[in-house]
Amino acid sequence: MPELHDLHYRNTGLPTHALDLYLPPIAALPPPLLVYVHGGAWRTGDKAEYQDLGRHLANDGFAVAVINHSLSLKTLEEAGNPIHHPTHVQDTAAAVAFLSQHAEQYNYRSDRIYLCGHSSAAHIVSLLALAPEHLIHEAAAATQGSPDLLSHIRGIICVEGIYDIPRLLTTWPDYRDFIEQAFGSDPTCYEVSSPQYHRPPNVGSVPPFLIVHSLEDELVDLPQSQEFFNHLVAIGVQSVDLDTSLQGTHFEMLHTQEFAETVAKFMRNLEA
Repeated sequence: MPELHDLHYRNTGLPTHALDLYLPPIAALPPPLLVYVHGGAWRTGDKAEYQDLGRHLANDGFAVAVINHSLSLKTLEEAGNPIHHPTHVQDTAAAVAFLSQHAEQYNYRSDRIYLCGHSSAAHIVSLLALAPEHLIHEAAAATQGSPDLLSHIRGIICVEGIYDIPRLLTTWPDYRDFIEQAFGSDPTCYEVSSPQYHRPPNVGSVPPFLIVHSLEDELVDLPQSQEFFNHLVAIGVQSVDLDTSLQGTHFEMLHTQEFAETVAKFMRNLEA
């Protein structure tokens, strides 16, 4: 199965600006592309942890890019170079723009892109749909033009995500440590940075959403997903589904065959 590792979507040479690409073994026609963004509280995680998922979905006929993004590390904070929101969102947008630009080179569809993010990355990918100015900016920078990259995104898969930061801190006060690392210490920024409070000017352009949450998740509570589902329905997103059928803890569920099959089914249904 063709695999390409450590492709750099920014010209920094940093491992946090790299991605791995998994391609189907046989593809008569260019397949759709899934962009998977790892979680880890905006400060941990690596693309290498999701090789099995990339290979599974590539074997099912999809192209898969597993990306890294900048991390909000204490060492950078202490050195006076903190990485705060929206850097994580901007990096992900840059990766999507890079992948769209290189679709012909790697033989997948540039106009059939799916985004999947887990935990903190569900926050990232949902913001790309609800506040697409980052996509617009990075697409323009990559192509010297202004392509409508949001229209190329066919679906968003949010997994056990953080969508409402003020609610998260009310439920889990101990999480303030990593929230301040990623968003700073000014609480007035938390609501503005939360997908739960975003309403795009053109809601008809928002792609279908699948929200996945295991009832066995011990790190993020179900109301995060339930209230975000309610929000998307309330603002008029045309296709939204909430799936709580999968089993496993916050990270274990990601490595189950059932999760990979749920992701593949969502994409197949939209490709039919």
